[in-house]
Amino acid sequence: MKVFITGGTGFVGSAVVQELVANGFEVVGLARSETSAQKLISWGAQPVRGSLTSLSTLATAAAQADAIIHLGFNNDFRHFFQAGAMDRRAIETMGRAISGTNKPLVVTYGTTGIRKHVETEHEVADTGLLKWLTPRKSEIVARQLMAQNINAFVVRLSPAVHGAGDMGFTRTVIERAKKSHRAEYFGLGTHAWSAVHRLDAAHLFYLVTMYGLEHPTTNERVFNAVAEESITIAAIARTISRKLNVPLKAKYNPLSFGDTAMLYLINCPTSSQLTRQILGWVPVQPDLLTDISSSRY
Repeated sequence: MKVFITGGTGFVGSAVVQELVANGFEVVGLARSETSAQKLISWGAQPVRGSLTSLSTLATAAAQADAIIHLGFNNDFRHFFQAGAMDRRAIETMGRAISGTNKPLVVTYGTTGIRKHVETEHEVADTGLLKWLTPRKSEIVARQLMAQNINAFVVRLSPAVHGAGDMGFTRTVIERAKKSHRAEYFGLGTHAWSAVHRLDAAHLFYLVTMYGLEHPTTNERVFNAVAEESITIAAIARTISRKLNVPLKAKYNPLSFGDTAMLYLINCPTSSQLTRQILGWVPVQPDLLTDISSSRY
């Protein structure tokens, strides 16, 4: 069984590649550089040179695979709208390449948002204000493919995907605390993130891929990679404060957080009850606050 993966050398993707290989899959990974190609080879995967703009390469690799996992995304926030357009074209290209087959295409999105309720798998992404503020439209494009009877799925990653090698939201907040010599949170600190360890997330991608291969006509196509439904920003800040031995401080002006303000304003409590029920997914890795307290950060 052959799986084509984009983003296979990234923080989550590298763990997905290694899990697939360990479970006997033949893995082909998109590689933008020789360094990335060598990483894939060292994990037992086969590289194919190209990027998310190499549409003919994406189409060929998708057509030749039994399943596709799309984790690649250009996280250059200076050109985020262009990255979103690139992502859309890549998903559409791979979708067309498997049209008329039962091959699963697993697309990555996020649970990040600003809401007052707990998001479930049945909620639709990019509604309301976020529809206009979010350049990344991965889930919308995946749903368009589903409407065309393409066997597409969505895995929504928590904003706090944590673990060794993390360079994402959690690392950014910790590094800000180191530079400012204080651990901060906004307002009452009740804004909350959901969280998942990268290895638990990787296992979920594997389970969704298997589910897609075995259930091409299912109605359940969106899954939430959430091990912890809600961790408040205040709890995260308190843990960082203890770890770094710096003061804990509430701030009430969002602008005072500079270009990291959105990280402190995110409020996205998210459930994975349906994901666990359907796939039998059981997160087993350390929780976010334990991980922050560890030597990995």
